[in-house]
Amino acid sequence: MLGTAMRFYRSKDGLSQREVSERVRTDHSAIVRWEKGQARPAAELVREYDKVVGAGGLIIELHAEAVALEKQQKGKLTSNSTSGDGDDEMERRATMRLLAALSAGAALPSSALEIIRPQVPEGFDHADDLAELESLAYEHACTIGSLPPREFIADLLPGLADVRHALTHRTDLDMADLHRVSSQLSALMAMALLETGDFTASRRWWRSARDSADASGDLNLRVWVRGRHALVESSKLGTPAMARIAAEAERLANGTASAGLMEVRVAQYSLRAREGDAAGRGPGLLAALDDLASRLSDEVTGEDKAIWGWSDRRHTKSCTGLRVLMGDLEVYDLLTGQVEEESDPRTHAMLKVSRGLCLVRAGDAGQGVAEAAAAYGALPDEHRTTAVKGWTRQVVTVLPAQAASLPAARELRALTTS
Repeated sequence: MLGTAMRFYRSKDGLSQREVSERVRTDHSAIVRWEKGQARPAAELVREYDKVVGAGGLIIELHAEAVALEKQQKGKLTSNSTSGDGDDEMERRATMRLLAALSAGAALPSSALEIIRPQVPEGFDHADDLAELESLAYEHACTIGSLPPREFIADLLPGLADVRHALTHRTDLDMADLHRVSSQLSALMAMALLETGDFTASRRWWRSARDSADASGDLNLRVWVRGRHALVESSKLGTPAMARIAAEAERLANGTASAGLMEVRVAQYSLRAREGDAAGRGPGLLAALDDLASRLSDEVTGEDKAIWGWSDRRHTKSCTGLRVLMGDLEVYDLLTGQVEEESDPRTHAMLKVSRGLCLVRAGDAGQGVAEAAAAYGALPDEHRTTAVKGWTRQVVTVLPAQAASLPAARELRALTTS
């Protein structure tokens, strides 16, 4: 893990191994061995390396943990003791400290978390049983919309380490259920990374989520992972992958109503509305969505907290968002009621921005753009995610030419392009 971190921070700034070796004042071959994990550098060289690649002390901390772990392991060997529960617990604590140190990378470029991804399966389990892992996944599924994405990622990492370790070490647990939890956690990581703007890393975690869902054999989960992925891809005006992912979800669902199929339909209808292809057909699309929702099981509609449920409350919000995209001005009063009820900061801001969008389309560009700018401007930086920013930019795109120079319009444009 130390070598992986060294290689990541060097390459992210485009530095070659030879350039770093010259600045650190050591042989090029030493850099190669360090980054491959074939040798461990001395502490003074680590400090210099950390400074050269701009790791902000992270490599120094990883090095210190590696030295401490090696000393503890050597102590075990010289005392002729065999590896047992004490060794596992010691290694687990060390790995959790390493993961905690690396999660600080969330305050740096979020792609730094890719250091962890190949290492996660080698984490050390501390969950007592499957029920604890399932409870952990559910808890994260309830908080993903309210916590700042970078804070959420840091909270999620130890749980991912636990479940991935359990997949290879806990033969007493059901593998299908473990894959199900792994898929859920991986999908949550993908969503959080997307909100930080790291689209490449997000897609890697979506791939992990799909693989784990398929291994679980849980059909509804397989549909949901693909449906949710299609929905987030549609928010960027669609991508080449979006149609393929949505088609996979539809094929698997085979007409059976589920939360995942609801995600697919909202993705498809949102994209049509954004591309101006829903004019005059809005009522029909919404009626089709209502019909599908009416066929959902009580288990799905009864889940009002976790992201993978589809309660009446969520259905109303999804339909409201579609109506905003379709240019339905009558939705303004409904939005006002939802603003008063909403406590999550990002959703609250997006509802206010939606009201601004309605006002702009109704001809009150000045008031509409002012309301959107105020809502986005009041949002703390840590909550200005890609989803909120993308939604807010729509206000700028629908402004009439004569309103583009309004102070609030200039402010909103500056806020959403920074």
